[in-house]
Amino acid sequence: MIGGGVGGGMAAGFGGGAVDKRFRIELYLSAQNLLNRANDVGYSGVVTSPFFAQPTNVMNPRKLQVGMRSGF
Repeated sequence: MIGGGVGGGMAAGFGGGAVDKRFRIELYLSAQNLLNRANDVGYSGVVTSPFFAQPTNVMNPRKLQVGMRSGF
């Protein structure tokens, strides 16, 4: 059998359901930093600067991913 055993050799984590099903559809939503809190980085270390000890950059804004996978 080409591609592995039952399930057509799909990637790990794609399992579940009955073996006799022909088609499968999965919908998913993935969220990072859902509350959109600022993640400050790159603090200024120049003592004479008016921006001393203040962040100079912000990273990782909110990120949402919606997707669909199908298998047969």
